[in-house]
Amino acid sequence: MRADPVSVSTRFYDAIAAEFRQSGGELGDAIQQSAAQWQAMLSCYSRDIRILDCACGSGGDTLGIAMAGYEVVGSDASRAMLAEARKKRKELGLSARFYHVAWRELPHKIRMRFDLVICGNNSFPHAVTDEEMLASLKGMFSVLREGGVCRIAWSHPDVYGKPGETRVVPPALTVQRKKGRKELHFEVWEVNEDVVTQSLFRIAKCRRGWVTRVASAPLRRLWPETMEMLMGSAGFSHIQITESIHPMTKQLSGYRALGEKV
Repeated sequence: MRADPVSVSTRFYDAIAAEFRQSGGELGDAIQQSAAQWQAMLSCYSRDIRILDCACGSGGDTLGIAMAGYEVVGSDASRAMLAEARKKRKELGLSARFYHVAWRELPHKIRMRFDLVICGNNSFPHAVTDEEMLASLKGMFSVLREGGVCRIAWSHPDVYGKPGETRVVPPALTVQRKKGRKELHFEVWEVNEDVVTQSLFRIAKCRRGWVTRVASAPLRRLWPETMEMLMGSAGFSHIQITESIHPMTKQLSGYRALGEKV
């Protein structure tokens, strides 16, 4: 029996949540930068809209939106990531509510309705199967107000490499010093036709030698025509999918989908 995609991705993010821990000036600078970015992206909306960040993770985007002056709610399926988000919210003194809920359960766990639902950071491909993706999109659709918009961003399928390849990222590895100890961080991407297995390796030097921690999860190689079909089946209309260009390399790196509830 195939493992439930939500359970697999939740275990993955629970295992790596500490990697997103920030505090002090580092945290303040990161959220201020996020706020400036969201201020620009949301400039076409009025200030009184209500926003749901349904892949909030450790809260970077949610708290950036809150700092920019918008009413925002964050949700995620990972309790460990939400714990990090709530710590950051407390340290910064910002107003944002966080809910522990998977996408398909959104209308059952969150009674509010939203003008804008966002799902970023290449989170959506963790749903993996057509069935889970469709159920997830229906969950997002259900918490939108009439006329509300859902915005989903994900990586281009070829960012990971071609089917049959196994890639190490970054290709040139260096030993870091973190909290007084030596650490080596890298990812391995095993690329198949439809799915990529993403494995994060954390190797740390301690008294008894080098200790390795690995967290793995699958990601769907999601093409825009598949996303358009699934969004239409979930009830969205006026679907627009645009290419995302990496600001540094100027190369195609992903896609953004917008869908409306009418």
